[in-house]
Amino acid sequence: MRPIKLTMTAFGPYKNKEIINFGELGHRNLFLITGPTGSGKTTIFDAISFAVYGECSGHMRTAESLRSQFSESDVLTEVELEFELRGTKYLIHRIPKQEKPKQRGEGTTEQKPEAVLTIFDQEPKTIIIGVKQVNEKVESLLGINAEQFRQIMMIPQGEFQKLLTSSSEERESVLRQLFDTSMYSLFQNRLEAKSNTLMNSIKRDKEIRDHDITNIDWADNEALGLMIQAQDKPVEEILNKTKEMNNKDLLELENIEAEISIQSQALEAEIERREKAKEINKKIEEKNKIQKALDEEKIKVPLITTLIKQVKQAMEAKNIEPLEKNIHTRKTDLDDKKEAYKQSDHKIRTLQSQLDTALKQYEEEMSTKRKEDRRKQSEAALRLKSYEDKVKNLKSIEDKVKELEVVLKSLEDQEQKQKDMLTRSHKKMEQLMLDKEKADQARLEIVEKRTELEKIKNEKKDLNKILDLQNKIHHEKEDYEKAKKEQDALQHTLLTLEKNYEKSHQEFLQNMAAIFAGDLKDGYPCPVCGAKDHIDPATFSGNEVTEEDIKSLGEEVKVCRVRYNDQNNLISVLEERLRKTKSIYHENIQNLSENMFVQIQGMLLEDEKNYFVEELKSREVTLQSMALKMTSIEKLAEQSVTIADDIKKKKLEINQTETLKEQVAIDILKIRSQLTEKQSNLKYIYEEVPGELRNLKDLMKAIEVQESLLQDMENQLETAKKNYDKLKVEQLTTETKKRQYNKDIIFLTQRLKEEEDAFFLKLRQKGFENADAYTKAKMTDEDIEYNTATIENHTKQLHSLTKSYETLRHQTKDQHIVDLASFESTIETLRQKTKAYGDQKGVIVSRIKNNSLMLEHVKVRNLKIRNEEEEHQVLGHLSNMAKGNNTYRITFERYVLAAFLEDIIVAANLRLTQMTDGRYLLSRTQELQRRNAKGGLELEVYDNYTGMNRHVKTLSGGEGFMASLSMALGLADVVQSYAGGVQLDTMFIDEGFGTLDQESLDSAINCLVDLQKTGRLVGIISHVQELKERIDTRLEVLGTNIGSHTRFVAG
Repeated sequence: MRPIKLTMTAFGPYKNKEIINFGELGHRNLFLITGPTGSGKTTIFDAISFAVYGECSGHMRTAESLRSQFSESDVLTEVELEFELRGTKYLIHRIPKQEKPKQRGEGTTEQKPEAVLTIFDQEPKTIIIGVKQVNEKVESLLGINAEQFRQIMMIPQGEFQKLLTSSSEERESVLRQLFDTSMYSLFQNRLEAKSNTLMNSIKRDKEIRDHDITNIDWADNEALGLMIQAQDKPVEEILNKTKEMNNKDLLELENIEAEISIQSQALEAEIERREKAKEINKKIEEKNKIQKALDEEKIKVPLITTLIKQVKQAMEAKNIEPLEKNIHTRKTDLDDKKEAYKQSDHKIRTLQSQLDTALKQYEEEMSTKRKEDRRKQSEAALRLKSYEDKVKNLKSIEDKVKELEVVLKSLEDQEQKQKDMLTRSHKKMEQLMLDKEKADQARLEIVEKRTELEKIKNEKKDLNKILDLQNKIHHEKEDYEKAKKEQDALQHTLLTLEKNYEKSHQEFLQNMAAIFAGDLKDGYPCPVCGAKDHIDPATFSGNEVTEEDIKSLGEEVKVCRVRYNDQNNLISVLEERLRKTKSIYHENIQNLSENMFVQIQGMLLEDEKNYFVEELKSREVTLQSMALKMTSIEKLAEQSVTIADDIKKKKLEINQTETLKEQVAIDILKIRSQLTEKQSNLKYIYEEVPGELRNLKDLMKAIEVQESLLQDMENQLETAKKNYDKLKVEQLTTETKKRQYNKDIIFLTQRLKEEEDAFFLKLRQKGFENADAYTKAKMTDEDIEYNTATIENHTKQLHSLTKSYETLRHQTKDQHIVDLASFESTIETLRQKTKAYGDQKGVIVSRIKNNSLMLEHVKVRNLKIRNEEEEHQVLGHLSNMAKGNNTYRITFERYVLAAFLEDIIVAANLRLTQMTDGRYLLSRTQELQRRNAKGGLELEVYDNYTGMNRHVKTLSGGEGFMASLSMALGLADVVQSYAGGVQLDTMFIDEGFGTLDQESLDSAINCLVDLQKTGRLVGIISHVQELKERIDTRLEVLGTNIGSHTRFVAG
């Protein structure tokens, strides 16, 4: 980042707008900021830091406290910074929180903080609005946060020597923030969690393996049962014993299966003999049953014979039926023809009478009088029809007159309405202009409200985070206390076990000595001490203690000690976790508003929680209240555009209304002229057409009446003629039909006689004595079909029964009914024996299957445990090393931080050796100052004059400044090299050069000159006169009693 232009308004000692154009430096990259104390030199750094991050360059000052006391109350404090980064220009504009005069009325109101970032990367330019949004964007662009910015780009007063002289823990915190090494701490924790998980998995697998072992069926093998039930199970011995038992079970299973096969064969043979006996009994019973059915069928033979004869006669009668139907049809046709002949004769006589009457009517219609009446009626109808067009036009003209009168009235009303509308529109326009003014005012108020709302939301978010951290601290403290109690219990258990082990071990040694003493003889040397006089030989302790007992107790002590050490490690982890959470909690407390921070001073944690809960509720109520206000204001502001559109529409509406009013006046003149013309046409029609016929409907009805009368007269003539002609034709047709009916009667009578003769001849041929015999023999098709089926079924049944009977009689020849009870007794006995062997087989098969499965499970589980133990041996060791349980007592994260610090020291020594003429070199302290202390980040300095190392705090003021400057420059180099996206083009240094002697000052300046040759812009605040003489480009700050001003001066 390289600044281009800084603009400060009412900021610090700068009363009005103060512009610092860094472009005036040209190619000069090293400049000095000079001026009297309190004139505003450091304020320039504060303004740059505030513009970039919204924070001042030093922890002791806040942006809100930098409001200029020289400025008028109506001038807002604001800062604007234009800078360049990687070829792109950016502009940040910020306004801090401050009091300002109300726009209306007395008093002040709070100005909310605002921030706007403009990026000139393309057209249209990108604009980001909002404090939070701008802060996030700036951090992502620069790649560093505010704390890192103060450490490596802008080093304010009081912060310069922080990295050099701080404690190891403080330096760890600084480096952790700068290089974000939380991932390495997370790696430590995950490594530990993975180790614990693996250890728990091994324990769980052993429990599962022991459970599988207890599921082994040891039957009557008591030795195996004792091993399985033992607390410490000899796994391999159990597996071998179980395999041996499985092999014995397999041999026994083979013997049982052979016995089952023998019993099964005997059972199958006995069942086969029983089934053959059953089959013989069944056939004998079936033969007797068929014989009975055959006798019943033979009884039906005479009836079936009679039925066959009847069916045969019915089939003969069926062949004669068509002749009988023909005779019946012929008689019906003959009767129909005779009836038609009779009706034709009667109709001819009736038609003759009707024909005489029709001729008389026709002659009357053709008379002279009737012709004259038809002519007069035709003339009357034509006269009425001549009025039709006039009456049709009359209605149209009358309607037109009425329409024009209505249109005229409507236009006159419309003209009046337009006058009234113009009056209302002018009043509405005045109201819209007032509403527009209110809406514009609301839009200005929204900006203030949104800033205030954003602040409260951030406070609410911070409070929620603090409450979550309090809850987290509470739970972590409970975990820690619980672990502490478990540690105390484990410590007590361990002490007890160690005492028992020591006591048992002494008793074991005493007993062993007593055994040796039993073999001692006077005068013979002791195999242990060599003495021949055995004055006080050892005696038994009274308790029998074996070597296995000692080993078992030793294992218990070892396991308990491991658990105790694991619990110690867990407590360390929990304690560190609680410490980190509390640290984060206190960091968040520091970020609270000044008022809340003061309020909670001296409170207990629970009181703080209650206070924060109440504050959170207060923020929620305020948010709800402001949301309602914002809704109302936004609703009013949103109307601004709508009202502007309404004003445009209203203006257009007024213009349109005036245009329409002029057009209506012209239309009124046209309508009045058309109305006069139509009224003249109407008067002419009234004079010609009678009043009762002026209605088209009445006229058409009169015409219709006259035409109807004329049509009736003509219809009467036509009807009389048609009636006469029709009757004449019908008379001739009927006489023709009568003659044809007579011919048909003669023909049908002859045909009937021929068909009756053929019918009776056929009866005699078929063997029927007369017609009655024929009628009696007839059957329906259904009866014939049913009787035929009955005959066929009887024949088939008789044949089938006879055949089946002969077959069974042959099969059961010399056979008798067999008693089956003896078979059942033998079969049941064989089944019981087979079942007994089968049950025994099931027990053995189940045991083999179960034990084989358990053997496989235990084998797989053993392999898994062995693999996990091998993995845990490596992983547990790595976890302990990463936690700091190593020779150097340093955690993995500290090791990484130490590597970063080494790089910083290497870069710093390049400058320090130059500044101190090779006297001093910085290095890390390699040995711990205290046992169990956290190390790895302590600094010391090697003095080439004495050839010894000493602590950096022993450096003098000037030496300390040079070392601090070297560290700052080295830190900047390392951060830029590790973070590829970070571009450090600028560095500002506030004070410190006054502690240097002339030679050291020259070295420091030469170092800074070399630095600016790389293109980095370096700004220095100092009162040292030698700097003013050595650095020819200065930014002078001129302080007066009405505010300060700046100017660039080139030497």
